[in-house]
Amino acid sequence: MRRFAIALISFLGLALAAPAHAEVDLAKIQLTADVKVGLDIADREVVGASDHFGSNVQQVVGWTKVTGATQPTAVDLVWKRNGKEVGRAHMSVKSESYRTFSRKDVGGQTGDWTFEVRDGAGKVLASQSFRVDAAQ
Repeated sequence: MRRFAIALISFLGLALAAPAHAEVDLAKIQLTADVKVGLDIADREVVGASDHFGSNVQQVVGWTKVTGATQPTAVDLVWKRNGKEVGRAHMSVKSESYRTFSRKDVGGQTGDWTFEVRDGAGKVLASQSFRVDAAQ
């Protein structure tokens, strides 16, 4: 009985010492990203990619392909207008090569825009600037 108690205490000690979940070491993940801004997504690619849109365009889509994730991680898709953040989407990256996108309503909001992809530490992996001008 004493051996059983010692074995049980040892087992419980090891179980409590183990982390409840694996932590992602961002320093070991070398993410890269490609980005495009366009009008829509078809077959996992951007349609109507451009760096200039008229104010009559109601919505744009920011697309990214993130590569290099050796374990599950996350990125933030950030929208800026005239240098000020106006939107953010937190996305899980579940494989070594992963595509995702975010939509942003821009109708009538003229100015200089930027779509950024940031890693978990906030580092900008890639960005695409574009302009929304008054419809002509």
